[in-house]
Amino acid sequence: MNVDGKSIDLKDDKGRFCPKINKDHLVHFLEEYPSKVPKLSDSFPVAVSSALTNPPGFTPAATTQPPVCAATTQPPALLQEIWARKKGGTLCSKIGPYKLFTWDIEHLRPGELLESEVINAYLSYLIKNYAGKAYVLDSFQATSIWQGNPSSMSFFAMNPGAYDVLIGTVNENNHWTLLVIYPKKLRILYLNSLGENQSKLEHCKKAVSKFMATKGNLGEKWECGKVPHCLQKDDNSRGVFVCKFAEAILKGGNLEFESTVANINVIRQDIGLCLLQETEDLSELCLACGDKYPYTEDTEDSWVCKLANCSSFHPASKHVITSVSLSDSV
Repeated sequence: MNVDGKSIDLKDDKGRFCPKINKDHLVHFLEEYPSKVPKLSDSFPVAVSSALTNPPGFTPAATTQPPVCAATTQPPALLQEIWARKKGGTLCSKIGPYKLFTWDIEHLRPGELLESEVINAYLSYLIKNYAGKAYVLDSFQATSIWQGNPSSMSFFAMNPGAYDVLIGTVNENNHWTLLVIYPKKLRILYLNSLGENQSKLEHCKKAVSKFMATKGNLGEKWECGKVPHCLQKDDNSRGVFVCKFAEAILKGGNLEFESTVANINVIRQDIGLCLLQETEDLSELCLACGDKYPYTEDTEDSWVCKLANCSSFHPASKHVITSVSLSDSV
């Protein structure tokens, strides 16, 4: 077995080699605590509410809203340093239950394949103002639904009918697709950056129907549709597309965005900048392992992590971690 970051090279019991398996797909993800999102504010966009609760003909509501993050021609200094691997594998963001280290953000570099942590975190960022309306199915959950795995689906404690929309990404043969479920409308959207065929739409409908049946929704007739969208032109931006598709669905944006290499690279850096800027407070977390550390009276901009479960990753009994500064990225 060879481990390289989040990728693992494995051999099965017959000696066959299985390269670059994402370790997140080998075990079930369990949140340390439920993700908390703020209540809806008075400025909650009407177009978004309409798109969530009443998707007419599976068409997202059009809007003139600006993109979630403003496009820039050059990556901010911090992002450049992370992409150049100058930040050395430290915790740099936390969105809901997802802790992102610099090696996760490195996968947003042009030409790289996005990992599940980045995609799940970005979807969690997108729904943070939709309290009680939207729910993110993490990549393990969405993929389990797609595969029709009843043992995995039994872990889902959430009630789908309590939400207007469920959104998640499916990993199939190392390709990311977007699954959007409207439980109250009995409608499903399936978006594939390489295009959707009828067999996939039928599979999607059967898979979601089976999942909803495990939640007591028996005998319901679901519809699975597709919407016009731009197509992927390379072999590495599938994760970028599902993030952008999810943003358009939830924010009422344009699914037919420009998919040139230059524009995809801008989207990559915008996603990275969003994840860095929208992080939750990291002051009580070890920036090396991501775990909480005991309260101390240390008032300096560094602290000593003495957690027992961190020592196995760091031979020394303690280590000093300095905060990652975002001041140079804005």
